[in-house]
Amino acid sequence: MNFHIHNLIKFKVSGVNRRYLDYLSKEYSFFKTDEPIDPDVEVVITDAIEPNGNCRLVDNKYFIRDGYLYCRDRYKVMRWSLSIDGLERKTVVSFSGGLRGEYILKDFIIEPLLGFKLAAKGFSMLHASAIAIDDKGVVFTGGPESGKTTSILSLNAHNNTFLSDEVTIFSSDGVIYSLPLPIRIYNSHLKGITSASHKMTCLQKLEVKMKHCIYLISLGYAKLPTGLRAESLFERAGGVYPLRCLVLLTRVGGGEVTLEEITDKGEFVERLVLINEQQFPYWFRYIKAYSSVYPSSQVATYSQRMRARLSETLAKVPCYEIKTPRRFSERQRREFQQLMQTLRKGL
Repeated sequence: MNFHIHNLIKFKVSGVNRRYLDYLSKEYSFFKTDEPIDPDVEVVITDAIEPNGNCRLVDNKYFIRDGYLYCRDRYKVMRWSLSIDGLERKTVVSFSGGLRGEYILKDFIIEPLLGFKLAAKGFSMLHASAIAIDDKGVVFTGGPESGKTTSILSLNAHNNTFLSDEVTIFSSDGVIYSLPLPIRIYNSHLKGITSASHKMTCLQKLEVKMKHCIYLISLGYAKLPTGLRAESLFERAGGVYPLRCLVLLTRVGGGEVTLEEITDKGEFVERLVLINEQQFPYWFRYIKAYSSVYPSSQVATYSQRMRARLSETLAKVPCYEIKTPRRFSERQRREFQQLMQTLRKGL
């Protein structure tokens, strides 16, 4: 399977595991192409992987040599092994995983690796949701469960376009590139967001409810989203737009919903880089291990380059912070949606 993202980066996925291939084909369907490509990244799904020879062992876990990293890892009940060859040139990833390994491959390996490759081309990939309002991009970023998906669903209107739910690509000249992958819906998104709830089928709502029951029974251990194609919730999806503003969503202990303009862009960029590191913790562990052996490599300078690109992108772009309570009452939920509409009118 070949994928070409906005003429910026190309990647290829191959292997014999049908479940993995079907999942990645659906996730990246917006960028799937039948044309032959020369990929920046090639992902090979295989049954077993062993480390190459002549490697240095870091932290008794990571096998590293020039341009190469191998490790075995785990997250909750999920286990996998991978090798990454050609980190600073054309990259080949070999991946072997078990239960729900396809999710690990996409979220923990492919997406941050694409972000790393885009950084070498002068772009930034940020953990953020995005929507186009009047043909101008509005981006929402923040930590887990900060309200990114809720924000774009709250702004779903006839003339708005869905751009991204999880990650968004930025150019240094203030343009954003959409990644309209399936939107991850949880039970909290059905509360008070009529635009989402009304467009979902009964089976989709039932799936969301059932997965929420699993989450409660497992005491928060198994958090399973329901992925919905953007076209099922929004009239339009995808595209490239100028960046109008970026909004940081922060959960605080207080009970008020507030909006403030951010004036210290330097400190703001540091927070954005930290959010990315929190979203892709395994990738940044791999970077740290590799950088300990090759401290002058492009891998070691990735975060610094990201800071520089984001600073350049946001220099002339209005940035805001919306603070919300950790738990929403119905009144606070209405206040949040009113604030979203106020923000929309101000664009």
